[in-house]
Amino acid sequence: MFGRRIEIDEPEQPATTTLGQTVLRVALGVILAAHGWQKVMDYSAWRAQVGELGLPAPEILAPLALAGELLGGLGLAFGLLTRLAAFGAFCVMALAIATVNLYNGLFAENGGFEFPLILAAASVFFLAAGPGPISLDTYLRRRSRVRAIQRDETWSRPPYQPVPDEGLYDDARAPRDRHRPHTERGRHYSGRGSSSRH
Repeated sequence: MFGRRIEIDEPEQPATTTLGQTVLRVALGVILAAHGWQKVMDYSAWRAQVGELGLPAPEILAPLALAGELLGGLGLAFGLLTRLAAFGAFCVMALAIATVNLYNGLFAENGGFEFPLILAAASVFFLAAGPGPISLDTYLRRRSRVRAIQRDETWSRPPYQPVPDEGLYDDARAPRDRHRPHTERGRHYSGRGSSSRH
């Protein structure tokens, strides 16, 4: 039971697609997590920057944006809660484009929005496509499906029905003479008695 391999029907994709999807997801996650960690190391400056943008409730938006980058980046890098992580990253990048970079044009050298646009587009991809085969999400999903299949097989088995053992042990432990006819046993013992008298 435990040594048997359980096949799970899942759509397969080419190895090159899996490799490209994994590299893109990890790279996106590392970049986002690195920017989020920068904000953690100098949180007071980040909090002041959010306040200068004139956004409402900066005391709430500042930690939310930080979490979207740091936790979203880590989730994307490891492929854990990937769609939720991608959604958080997309929200942060969209907010950055709308409030900081939009009026500076496209190019990053002028403070434009090309860099957050690429990150937002990649986040949308993983929000729609998921993490890919090489990820913690896929591993945990397959593990749960294997356990569900094993549980279903266990419950679908017929109940154990012991073999009736009535008389089996008595016959096995009985002496050989018990299986002989009564008259034959009598002749045997009588013969032994007569030979002993001679």
